[in-house]
Amino acid sequence: MRARTTLSSSPLFEDCVQVRTGTDYVDAMREECQRYVDLLGRRFPWAREVGLRFRVEWFPHDFGIYAQAVVWYDDADPLAEALAMWVEDHEPERWDDDQPVPQPDVTREED
Repeated sequence: MRARTTLSSSPLFEDCVQVRTGTDYVDAMREECQRYVDLLGRRFPWAREVGLRFRVEWFPHDFGIYAQAVVWYDDADPLAEALAMWVEDHEPERWDDDQPVPQPDVTREED
């Protein structure tokens, strides 16, 4: 069955577009979040091979809507699920964190 984990909308230590009333932020937020999804694809190039899919999704907010990157995976596949959780724990911190990260061995317990 398909499941998803919500990630950030931009790298963890970077400023991001904020939801606000009275201004048009949606286009800027869409562009930023798509840029982040593209970064995730470069950072984790093996993701597609193991069934992970990075996407932009929209969620309701008191002042409008906001975008987040999400990673979709098959929760009946233990490897895909473990790798999705690993990606969530290892999101890029900066926009220039675009060097590919090797696929981790999530079958072992970490120390």
